[in-house]
Amino acid sequence: MQVHFLALIVLLLAEAQVSFASGGSPAKPPVGRADTAPPRFDDPTFIDGAVRRRANYRIADFNGDTRILWLLADAITAPYETDRDRILTLQKWVCAAVPHVNGMDSRGRNDFYKIHALDILRRGHAHCEGTAETFAAMAWLAGYPSRVLSIQVEAPDQAGVYGHHVNEVFFEGKWVFLDADLYRFFELPGGVPASALDLHEHPEIVIAAEARRPNFDGLLSFLNEPAWRQIYTKKNLFHTIYVQEGIYSIDGEYGRWIKLTPETKEYLYSGPKHPDVVRLLKGRLPYSYLRDSTRIEDFFDFHWEAPWGRYSHQSATSK
Repeated sequence: MQVHFLALIVLLLAEAQVSFASGGSPAKPPVGRADTAPPRFDDPTFIDGAVRRRANYRIADFNGDTRILWLLADAITAPYETDRDRILTLQKWVCAAVPHVNGMDSRGRNDFYKIHALDILRRGHAHCEGTAETFAAMAWLAGYPSRVLSIQVEAPDQAGVYGHHVNEVFFEGKWVFLDADLYRFFELPGGVPASALDLHEHPEIVIAAEARRPNFDGLLSFLNEPAWRQIYTKKNLFHTIYVQEGIYSIDGEYGRWIKLTPETKEYLYSGPKHPDVVRLLKGRLPYSYLRDSTRIEDFFDFHWEAPWGRYSHQSATSK
């Protein structure tokens, strides 16, 4: 028994030595994922599954926090005409509202997991995973499919791996990379916005853009610290990419981490194929619950389905 306990301690200490560039974000998705097992998907593309799931089965909103977040996202983006202006404005707002601050949260933990985006905004600071959660939730509620990514460097062993939580938002017909935590957005030659896949395949785009990075003032002045200015050039952060299937503030779950591989590339980066999804995206309505809801009971009586299982909740007062 004592030998088993010591072995467990050694294992935990080895895992604790993994360094993270973003002040505590887990560079690797949760231990136990089956990288070698071929992923199974119910929809032809990632965006089809995400939009259909959240539009048809509604999103998690137990106490109205998500509705408030939706109203806030709509107010921030509504004054702007183009999708790019809306998303970049929201990105800058989140970066300023939730600056990257190292430290513990009220529970004595620094991972910021399983906390609603509105609570992160109330706190006023986060690590990269908290900022990515907030931006993904608000972009989705503003009408744009969004997701959280873990991007990671290459290292000879696990102890040398570090990574960063970022986002992709679907607009202008493709998934677009955005870092709301450290305020990055990259363009391909010709001005087309870059995806994480583009930057994985062409890391020289990152190097060239970072050489022109300006200094910031006001609420964004923390970005001038050397650690945050050099994070994208010290090593190639786009060597390994994982895409998170769920958004906690929207789904109530995180879902699977899907690794970008030749086998998953088309699923993760193809555009919508389902006709209902195409229709909802044209109207900037990738969800239907909050905007179309007219009955107060809807907040307490809903059914939600995701690839990892079905969740049902009914209050005693609902009809």
